[in-house]
Amino acid sequence: MRKVCASKSPPAGEGSLRWRVRYRFAQRQQMLSLGVYPEVTLKQAREARDEIRQQLRNGIDPSAARKATQAAAAGVDTFDAIAREWHRRQSKTWSAAHADHVLRLMENDLFPWIGQRTLAIFSPPNCWPCCVALGVFKQTTLKSHRLKSHGTA
Repeated sequence: MRKVCASKSPPAGEGSLRWRVRYRFAQRQQMLSLGVYPEVTLKQAREARDEIRQQLRNGIDPSAARKATQAAAAGVDTFDAIAREWHRRQSKTWSAAHADHVLRLMENDLFPWIGQRTLAIFSPPNCWPCCVALGVFKQTTLKSHRLKSHGTA
């Protein structure tokens, strides 16, 4: 991903130019629109491209991040909000120490990865690679299995 390209967007009759950037994430090539040409300058498009590069370096899918940001602005429930509500209800049946432990696990290891995803784009198979990655980086396979069980309950 070295450059930002301007391309015609459908329908062909209108012929508007859009700034787009192509990138690869999870072994898939994807394209993200940065805006319409006269409204978004080349400098702004390049700055947006640099932000996308930074997200990719941090292991964040720019398309999913954009969808999550738009959903949060629209007031759609995120995984973080739903998980905290689930924890609040479940903690009544748990000991205080266990409730604190589960919440700490989710805050430290689960929410940074998938906390801002909406339920519309979230599914348990999407959670498992994150849990495996946590197990690899932190060398705690048991923790990733616990997170999977809490994340899909």
